[in-house]
Amino acid sequence: MSGRMNQQVVLAETAPDRRNQWSIMTTGAMFLSVFLLAGGRAIHTSVVALRAEIEGFAPFVIGLTMSAFFLGYLLGTTVAPPLLRSVGYTRTFAGFATIGSAAALGHLLVIEPIPWLILRVIHGLCTAAMLVVVESWMNRSTPRGMCGRVFTLYSLVYLGSMGAGQPLLGVFGVERFEIFVVVSIIISMSLIPVTLSKIDEAPPSPTARMSLPQVVSATPFASAGIFVSGVLTGVLSSLGALYAYKAGLDYTQVGLFMAAISAGAIISQFPVGLLSDRFDRRTIVVALSGVGILSSATLFAGSAFEPNVLLTVAVLVGASTMPMYSLCLAHAHDAFAPDEMVKAAGAFVTLYAAGSMVGPAVSGTLMEMAGHEGIIITLVLTQLLFVAYAGRKMERLSLRSSAGSTHRFHPYPRTTAAAFGLLRRTTRNEGRRTKFVYRNAEAEVTLVDNATSDSDTVSRQVPGTDRDFDHNRRRGA
Repeated sequence: MSGRMNQQVVLAETAPDRRNQWSIMTTGAMFLSVFLLAGGRAIHTSVVALRAEIEGFAPFVIGLTMSAFFLGYLLGTTVAPPLLRSVGYTRTFAGFATIGSAAALGHLLVIEPIPWLILRVIHGLCTAAMLVVVESWMNRSTPRGMCGRVFTLYSLVYLGSMGAGQPLLGVFGVERFEIFVVVSIIISMSLIPVTLSKIDEAPPSPTARMSLPQVVSATPFASAGIFVSGVLTGVLSSLGALYAYKAGLDYTQVGLFMAAISAGAIISQFPVGLLSDRFDRRTIVVALSGVGILSSATLFAGSAFEPNVLLTVAVLVGASTMPMYSLCLAHAHDAFAPDEMVKAAGAFVTLYAAGSMVGPAVSGTLMEMAGHEGIIITLVLTQLLFVAYAGRKMERLSLRSSAGSTHRFHPYPRTTAAAFGLLRRTTRNEGRRTKFVYRNAEAEVTLVDNATSDSDTVSRQVPGTDRDFDHNRRRGA
């Protein structure tokens, strides 16, 4: 027994095996597929809005057509999982990529509102289904010690892809057929990294989910913010190019305008996230919304600005409106344990998609009365209403200090609920060793843990004793 009194058990980090190395390579291939897929989707969205304007579609019809994508997106998150379990990752991705590529070309066959609306639904469905495939695979295969880094990098890749291809508008224009062919090629090329990768993991099993009323009741502020974020993102991503075009920019400058919004979103993620880790997240969200109101209102004078000035304003608009999604999810994550956050993910995606459907439709209605400035009116009014709601909410509730945050901020992908599975295994101290010492009358045991979740309870049987090692790592608990 005395030999056990000073026994030390070290749970050391195991070296990555060949399988993990292969998983990292395949994850890189998946990122490339997502970059091509999301980039093609972003270009196609701008092209459809601009071409619909040129073809003489009514503003309200343009708004509905752009909203249709997000209806399909919501349907795709429901349709894809059972098909994925039935036929596997590669076949599911290939099937929906082929349909999505064909839908992009289908806009050239019949240039009428109703066919375009249907094609937008199909395109949204295929985009969501392909993202479900990628995110489900990442959730199953990513080594535990890398989950946080993969989650963050995936979010940044997706954000960056939204603006990376937009300058192609200036290369091909939108009046002819070439840009639609380019979009189809880009979506088709997203097949290559997936089909040439070795994917052995079994598809995920169905998981329990929290209902939308449960999630809204538990996190009303975050739920409202996520819906508003959907409205803002839906308007900017769907109709931002149309606004820039009507403000007097040429196609090259329109592409740069959209890329500037995406650049602003990326630039602001980590500074804003750092502030939200140190102060009440709700205060940061409201302050950022105030900046968003001012920067969006500046666009009312867009026609009077030089192109470079308008591009600078676009960076500010992206920087002040886009981080709201991640901030509100981080606020929700403070209220939920990781497993609960995964169960609530479907409700958050539904709220975001619903907002994204509402935004372009409302903008289209306002454009009937106020022209292209109806787009700006939607952005400003939405944020004003949210700030008013948030102010009343925060008056009734005591502000929570930064000590109440249970995890560090990181960007969240605006994709599907499948990506949230990585949160189950994401750690605050990935890559760093955390040392705990357990003492009792018989033994002193040191545990070195590289991958324990910040909000999980560590419970391990200590060799040489009859007790469990229990340590709650939730900060402030």
